[in-house]
Amino acid sequence: MIILDCSHSMINNEQILKRAMVLGSTFLISCVSSCATEPDDIWGSQIYSEDSSICKSAYHSGVLPANGGQVIVKIEKSLYSYQQESRNGLTSKSKRSMGSGQAFSFAQVENSNDKINDFVFPGMQIDIYDNNLKKWLPGIVEIINQISKNEKKLTVSKEGYAKEFNQVIQWYYPTIADFCGEKINDRKCNIQSKKPKPQSDNLEIKICFTAKENCP
Repeated sequence: MIILDCSHSMINNEQILKRAMVLGSTFLISCVSSCATEPDDIWGSQIYSEDSSICKSAYHSGVLPANGGQVIVKIEKSLYSYQQESRNGLTSKSKRSMGSGQAFSFAQVENSNDKINDFVFPGMQIDIYDNNLKKWLPGIVEIINQISKNEKKLTVSKEGYAKEFNQVIQWYYPTIADFCGEKINDRKCNIQSKKPKPQSDNLEIKICFTAKENCP
């Protein structure tokens, strides 16, 4: 988790700059306040420019309470135009851009039984994104360190290679890792590493056409 103050954006925070920011990846932050009364600028609405105050943007979007707290930031593709909008007592600014760089939005914290975060274990096969090669690779989880409730740090080796690349990943679902075979087609995956099938919410109903005392 990254602790941010009102002045922090995606381009001026050292911890954020060190991360592999893959499009669609997420990371957890903690904001010291809503930053509603601070002079820091924000551009856009729902999707914000990379130089916008992250915490103030979170309050503007409605995912951050007035006293601050934790939210999940999601990496988005940069827009060519960021629109002004008034939300939650704040008015963002508008501007045009070259469409380069990145932008961000906010993801809801969900509790779902199909998240890889709930199932990961040592020896598990996962599909992992290599930010240097810009492609998905077959990985095997070697070491798991629980950093916080929503964050695990993994040491992963590359499946099928004699030499491990031992890449340490800070990872939140959905981000640079997924269940085996979800991103790499035709990969041979053991049953424990595959994405579990969703459980049905349907309840079995028995209808008994007989006397009440004989109904099981």
